[in-house]
Amino acid sequence: MFSYMMGRLLWDVTLDPHDLAREFAQAYYGDGAPHIMQYLALGEAQLAEGYPRGLHDGNHMPAGFYDDPHGALMLKHLDDAVAAITGDQALSARVELERKHFLADRKTAWSVRDAKGPDGEPVATPTGVTIPASAFRGGYFAAKYNWFCSPAKDAVAVYAPRSPRPSKATATFELAAAPAGKTSMTVEGQDSQNDLPPTAQIRLAINDVTIHQGDCGFVKQGWSTRRFEIPANVLRAGGNVLTFENVKQDTKRLDGWWCMISEVFVKVDAGVKP
Repeated sequence: MFSYMMGRLLWDVTLDPHDLAREFAQAYYGDGAPHIMQYLALGEAQLAEGYPRGLHDGNHMPAGFYDDPHGALMLKHLDDAVAAITGDQALSARVELERKHFLADRKTAWSVRDAKGPDGEPVATPTGVTIPASAFRGGYFAAKYNWFCSPAKDAVAVYAPRSPRPSKATATFELAAAPAGKTSMTVEGQDSQNDLPPTAQIRLAINDVTIHQGDCGFVKQGWSTRRFEIPANVLRAGGNVLTFENVKQDTKRLDGWWCMISEVFVKVDAGVKP
């Protein structure tokens, strides 16, 4: 359908894409065409709700795209298309293939969402604590991320809150005592690879105290670092929680406004043992 529609539109941009879709469906799916068009219309409505396939999805849509009630209704339209075709093995095979792809993509998307995340842990050093991307929970973990950047690194991404992807990730780290001197946090990450402005807006917080909120400040298509001062009395003995959150409220785009970090180093006073 895509090839047919693009070919026609390249010759005449005034043609109605929906008319072309119906024309193709009737010729390619026969009696199953009305149900295929209902299936496509529901998918189009889903896209309008904020489920475009993003850079990190592979060949399937985000998992929420397949959730009920929309997912069940899309599958019903495909089932109805299969039932509507009788006596034409070629047409039946085409619709069966659509249904097979839908079920396979849904299974993959759900398995990715439900998979247990990585089990990385913060690592104590003589001067602080290193928090790898794999120690974060709740974000979108991208193993060995290398899209237009080098070297490949494990990273955790957060997306605009209105997207179907997670917008917040947290990591917990331990300190033996509350630091008495100055502390800081160095974060390595990158902004979305998309060249469109604006940059991703993020919030970094420790123990619910905001350390930074605003432009992420990382480069696109590459790794860069930023250093933030941590106010006194924020870090404490025992467990501490680092929050990494995307706070850009006015977009659903997956490809334009995400931010990812690969590592965080919390530097504490030399006299305090992490």
